[in-house]
Amino acid sequence: LLGKQHPNVATSLSNLAGLLAATNRPTEALAHLLQSTKIYDRIISQVFATSSENDRLAYLQKIRGNFDIFLSLLLKHLSHSTEAVQAALDLVLKRKALTAAALAAQNQAIYSGRYPHLSDQFQQLRSLSDQIVHLTFSPPKPNELTTYQKRLAQLEAQYNALQKRLASQLPEIQLQEQPVDRCAVALELSEGVTLVEFVSFRVRDFNAVLACGESQWQPSRYLAFILPAGQPDNVQMIDLGETEHIDRLIQAFRKSVSLGDNYAPDQMGMRKKKTAPASNRKTPKYQPPPEAIELYQAIFNPIRPYLGAVKQLLLAADGNLSLVPFKILPTDETGERLLMDEYNISYLSAGRDILRSKIQTSRLASQALIIADPDFDLKEVEITEDIQQSSPKNPQQLTLEEDFLSTLGNKEEGFSRVIGTRLLGESVAQMLKVPPVVDKEALESRLKTCQSPSILLIATHGVFFSHSPSLPPSYPNTEQELFSFNRLSRVKAEDSMLRSALAFAGANAWLQGKTLPKQAGKGIVFAQDVAALDLWATELVVLSACNTAMGDIKIGEGVFGLRRAFAVAGAKTLVMSLWSVPDRATALLMERFFTNLHQGLGRADALQDAQNYIRTITVKQLQQSSLGVAVLEELQGLKPQNHQLCQDDRPLEHPYFWGAWVCQGDTTAMVKS
Repeated sequence: LLGKQHPNVATSLSNLAGLLAATNRPTEALAHLLQSTKIYDRIISQVFATSSENDRLAYLQKIRGNFDIFLSLLLKHLSHSTEAVQAALDLVLKRKALTAAALAAQNQAIYSGRYPHLSDQFQQLRSLSDQIVHLTFSPPKPNELTTYQKRLAQLEAQYNALQKRLASQLPEIQLQEQPVDRCAVALELSEGVTLVEFVSFRVRDFNAVLACGESQWQPSRYLAFILPAGQPDNVQMIDLGETEHIDRLIQAFRKSVSLGDNYAPDQMGMRKKKTAPASNRKTPKYQPPPEAIELYQAIFNPIRPYLGAVKQLLLAADGNLSLVPFKILPTDETGERLLMDEYNISYLSAGRDILRSKIQTSRLASQALIIADPDFDLKEVEITEDIQQSSPKNPQQLTLEEDFLSTLGNKEEGFSRVIGTRLLGESVAQMLKVPPVVDKEALESRLKTCQSPSILLIATHGVFFSHSPSLPPSYPNTEQELFSFNRLSRVKAEDSMLRSALAFAGANAWLQGKTLPKQAGKGIVFAQDVAALDLWATELVVLSACNTAMGDIKIGEGVFGLRRAFAVAGAKTLVMSLWSVPDRATALLMERFFTNLHQGLGRADALQDAQNYIRTITVKQLQQSSLGVAVLEELQGLKPQNHQLCQDDRPLEHPYFWGAWVCQGDTTAMVKS
């Protein structure tokens, strides 16, 4: 009556699978679940073809139970079954980070030139996005609240409706062109590379009796699937344990290595030598904190036996595992060896991302774009004639407010200039033989109007702030409150992509409600702005800014923020940080990274070598360059030394200085232009 592909049939098959599992018939249950997932796959394509991104996220959340039941059956009854483990990985590869894949497909289709008749609609979508940003961060006084909320709701409704119209005209958004399964992924992996696909899921208790008040859901767990290159049938699955326990370890571990301005060696696993004479003391050797060792034992030690002799790992994390820089996990209590000493580790949002290399683009990359050291206090009268001539003809002018939560910059005074970003920008620009875009020229419009620069480096302040749904937004009562540095924290934007951003020239003036040059826009580029860029011929994006890998975590969908934005905009590789890092040490690391790229190293290899370089560099080596001397001065400011540094000391050995950086996406060497 309903038809074999009706969603109610899929639900019934899933429920019947649960009953079969409860009566100890797991093989039959698996057969029903496979039928159910096929129906859902078809429905997902149909929903994606006529929906907005919010609708797509909502639908995937609605059918998430089917995914959790499948993995629960595997864990409880079929972990020994090769066929079941393979089928489970196929499902994970199809469903994980699916909305990001759809949004990327939409952007690629628009910028491919195949749909010129949709260009106006796409520009209208960007305009609506700008208006929503403007209104979101221009909250009203209490007596204007009703009108404000009505207008914001109207704009959001128009935005969602236009997204749906675009989706209906872009068949690519249904993700039907390319099969996604373990076979396709394994064959695309480079020789000697192994994919580790992590997944978080709720565990279904098939024997729970709801009538007796028993919960049908048990605590969530993490699984890891191991897929070697070229071996689609050699899949292993490992149960890592409950997410709550692992997430607590992750939180403690991150706190122990990312103390930022509170840096103090004795608080970060650096042990003091009490007996050495003052003149002969050395920088205390790094000792990993207990949380690091416990985390290694929880999330990596269980999978290690299944990796064999492989040395290159692609990790596709889920949940809070996305916030872990696996490289710096110690392999033993001494801290002598870290995972990076045994493996070259890089990242993907999901295993399916490896297939993006198959996407063909006719676009040609433009010259590299290096943006660094913006003048955050830029005002309208300071705009130069050269900048006016290079700006777009019809820029979008926004005059709105924003606050930032970042360990760099002063909350009372706004964003502060960071000398290391200028050093880095000029050094890399010289290496790439392009002029750096700095100071008053480091405008929002330079990024938003770029067209696929071959390399994009942005060295500035990064912003991420978490959402507290229990705390309502507070609205200003006076003009002074309307234009203040803490405005953004008052607004509490619901959209995750409006809580990650990069600061450009004029950011401080914008925060205070001052008039900006038209070319400066609002002085701050949100992740939502980035997601609409054309970076489909861009080989590499480097975000030399704090917390750029952070964002809101949505189980099964990844990290919502700059990390997601640059990926859906088309960038092949993204290098970013997981915590706030010292700017001059970062400049030194990035200088080495780009030198490595210039010499032909792969992108992941280039970063790992640069991290090892910072980790092992001595005082003597630092003193041989002006940037190295600047690093030593920075180190003195972070933690005044109570002893004389020796020439062979390694003052940057602690992972705080270099461990935050991760490489996501294509890891291969770049083709020299």
